[in-house]
Amino acid sequence: MTDQEPTQPFEVPEAPPPAPPAPVAAVAPEQPVAPPAPPVAPPTAWATQDLPEPAPVPTQPVVAEAPARRSGGGRARWIVAALVALLVLGGGGVAAFLLTSSPATSSLAGWAPADTVTYGEVRLDMPGGQGAELGKFLAPFPGFADQAALPAKLSEMADRLIGDATDGKHNYSTEIKPWLAGEIAVAQGPAPASISTSDPVAALQDVHMLVLVAVTDAEKAAAWAESVVTETGATPTRDTYNGVTIVTVELPDVEVLATSLPKLAYAVNGKVMLVGDLASLKAALDTRGSTGLAASKEYAAARAALPGANLGFMFASSAGLVAQLESLGDSMGDATVGKGIASVYAKLLPPWSAAAEYARDGRLVIETAQPHVDALGAPDNHADAIAAMAPADTVLLVSGHGVGARMLLVKAMFDAEPSLKDALGQLDDALGVVGGFEAAVGWMGDTGLVLTKQGEGVDGGLVVAPGDAASAERLFTSLRSLITLGAQGMLEFKEETYNGTTIVSVDLSSLGAMAGSMTGTDAVPADLTLAYALADDVVVIGIGPQFVKDVLDARGGDNLAAQPRYSTLIAAAGGKENAGVLWVDVAAARGLIEPLLPSDVSATYEKEIKPYLEPLDAMAGVTIAAKDVDRSRILLTSTK
Repeated sequence: MTDQEPTQPFEVPEAPPPAPPAPVAAVAPEQPVAPPAPPVAPPTAWATQDLPEPAPVPTQPVVAEAPARRSGGGRARWIVAALVALLVLGGGGVAAFLLTSSPATSSLAGWAPADTVTYGEVRLDMPGGQGAELGKFLAPFPGFADQAALPAKLSEMADRLIGDATDGKHNYSTEIKPWLAGEIAVAQGPAPASISTSDPVAALQDVHMLVLVAVTDAEKAAAWAESVVTETGATPTRDTYNGVTIVTVELPDVEVLATSLPKLAYAVNGKVMLVGDLASLKAALDTRGSTGLAASKEYAAARAALPGANLGFMFASSAGLVAQLESLGDSMGDATVGKGIASVYAKLLPPWSAAAEYARDGRLVIETAQPHVDALGAPDNHADAIAAMAPADTVLLVSGHGVGARMLLVKAMFDAEPSLKDALGQLDDALGVVGGFEAAVGWMGDTGLVLTKQGEGVDGGLVVAPGDAASAERLFTSLRSLITLGAQGMLEFKEETYNGTTIVSVDLSSLGAMAGSMTGTDAVPADLTLAYALADDVVVIGIGPQFVKDVLDARGGDNLAAQPRYSTLIAAAGGKENAGVLWVDVAAARGLIEPLLPSDVSATYEKEIKPYLEPLDAMAGVTIAAKDVDRSRILLTSTK
């Protein structure tokens, strides 16, 4: 759906998991805490666009849970509830533990080394009123209707999860909460100089990763870490660097792992705990919390482009990613090819990309931003043509605009790289039988993947609004002739006329039977049929003729774009004029999956898991292309 193929804005970013911080030595003399990152500029009008006010949520009291650990179903219930919380916190938090008002700026980004390639953080302290907003989203879930009880509920959830994971030996409330400030981040450094398959140990020892945790009480944090060291039986070695005590840990009984990975080191410095490889930890201490990633102009621009009050934030530097591509080329034994690919992607990728997750008006929002890449063409925002041809019961739609034109631009950049001439020449030779790469993709305008509900199953296929219908027809005619000639009677083509349009069906049953006999499985349906139809305004390729007919019928008005549930969310996400859309009918998808569950897990699912999935309704998003910064916003809604 994006105007920039390589960045895939609809991939939901994962914030780093807040695994319990590793052992740390006794607290070193406290050093001044670094100043916060540069102030976040006021979000743009698009970023602060109001979302429609959801209907009032009926409240109900929270049912108190017995503190004793449960087995079996009780544990499953809390794990599912935690998964909801993980989703809410960007896939990284165990749960949100504090509902106090906190500054929106990060206290950890300044400690991340300046050469950080990717950085992600989770705000368990939920700054800027995010606690109250999160409560609105969680209200429909069992046990979360009472907003005032949210902090206690989430702490209870964390206690149960940690208790279950440690057989009741540890909990959150008494061991971690007293010193955890609520910010957790993960910073990945530059890739190894060479990702060598002949010497993987050397490559692993050059991995750079750092976990940063904001703490309120350094002494308590260090004491907790020491207890973890003692319990695991690890052997700590203490040293001093820039006046800070660093602990290097030797893990017991894992000699292979210990020799394959860089030395793990830990330190507590003032209000921050640092855990990672020794080189990364020392680099972080060198920043003194002020000269690291937060001082980068790119990072500051990314922060300014997105709402400051959020539950999670992710940043990636393209320069570091390009360097990793070069390393990959070295590992393949052809440094020239690696440098060639990296050179092309240096032109295709934006200087930076970022994403923030936050709650607003009863919805969970994922918002991304990245500078527009001129090499991929001018911004092209318009009403999505695919949604207006997708059936009303569409379960999934992912579409992008001007797909063919962008593919040609990308291909031209790769063609201009001498080191890739041989590889691309093979592709051109293969496509020469249908007129070349331009003939194969140049006719494609708005293009989308569409899945629909068909009885108790799913239909689906590719729906394209052709920029050049005549070119599309020539391509399909050539492909049919080639398939007929090559299949030597194994494939049968059938035609039927449906409302003035010819639908061509290809019976693939012989191929399915052949694949089954070769693999000994029935992974390929024996009655598989591929169908397609070409019209002036649509090209549709699907599994079976019924999907093709449904798409042809949807053009008459009863389509996805005409559904209020869809149009309301798309408008809230950014507007009808866009560069691509995402739609997932979460409720319908759940209804399709549930009947497929094995009988031995169905009862547990109905009782322990389904209640926490039922409130999830739909997900919708758009990308808005611009001359300066391209943005996308995805909304996840819960029923009221």
